[in-house]
Amino acid sequence: LPLLIAADALKMRWEDIRRHGVSQFMTAGVNVFIAVGVGLLINQWVLHDYPLNTAAVVVLFSMLVATDPITVSSIFSNVNVPHQLKVLTEGESLFNDASALIAFSLGLLALQHPEQITGVFIAQKMFMVVGGAVVIGGSIGWLTSKLLRFSDDPFVEATTLMLGAYSAYAATEAFHFSGILAIIVAMLYVRTAIARHLDAEEKDHRN
Repeated sequence: LPLLIAADALKMRWEDIRRHGVSQFMTAGVNVFIAVGVGLLINQWVLHDYPLNTAAVVVLFSMLVATDPITVSSIFSNVNVPHQLKVLTEGESLFNDASALIAFSLGLLALQHPEQITGVFIAQKMFMVVGGAVVIGGSIGWLTSKLLRFSDDPFVEATTLMLGAYSAYAATEAFHFSGILAIIVAMLYVRTAIARHLDAEEKDHRN
């Protein structure tokens, strides 16, 4: 999973995220919670023979609404689609992991300790899941970009990128943050660092 996510994240550009950030936030963030809310409303008809409390339904539907990024990427790799649609769809499939993880964690905690679910706790959980992934992913992305400068061998570079992706995922998941989001941040940082390095080299050659 980290290797496949990293390959897709390396194709993403900050320009696309800035341009379509609001749309991706709506599809990968707000819509996930709306879908879980709809699941709560239709639960009595969909799961009529399986009476579940509210927390259990949240846990169930938060797993169902998380789009599989591998499936989306594999389909789009074989189909020629407009770049804007590709960015929106693949971005949604990658970023909604964080939203689904927040909903899942809250539902799981509500099953065990419902008294802890407050507005402040929900805000803290959202900040930790997203913020923790960004901090860890950014740190590992910075370290990976520095390590890439020590070798020009393609095999070493590929291995370094793979280790960076797996390290970001493992470190983030250990703290119950969003591992996929951490990989995206790390690889975006690496891609930006590589692009800046290549631009600097090109300017030196021109001078």
